[in-house]
Amino acid sequence: MFSGKSTDVDIYFRRIGVEDVPKNDREEIAEFVMQQFRGKDDLLDYHTTHQQFPGEAFPLPRRKVSLIMFYVWSLVTVTPGVAFLVNLIRNECYNMLLLLAIISIIGGFVSHKIISAASVKKNQKEKGI
Repeated sequence: MFSGKSTDVDIYFRRIGVEDVPKNDREEIAEFVMQQFRGKDDLLDYHTTHQQFPGEAFPLPRRKVSLIMFYVWSLVTVTPGVAFLVNLIRNECYNMLLLLAIISIIGGFVSHKIISAASVKKNQKEKGI
């Protein structure tokens, strides 16, 4: 997402009626839950093979309001930081600028390490690691 690549997300929804859920017998409840997990595993296997879930897909349209709100909030959150940096440059606070640059570099490095440590390689996922 942060590297500029688009990401597709597939979500499968299925409603289970309250009347279909067993209520009293613990063995029936356990079997029902196991049946749901088996169905989920079958869906994931299908998705892995066909790159989509079975049935009709309903792509969500992109709304212009979301794009506008993204730009508005970006402007609201970035403007104070830019004003702060401009004031530091105007007032010739080069020590503070250097400190901010060092903190930014360290923060970027730490963030990169955390994200790379949390990522899962495809071949590791397939091997069950």
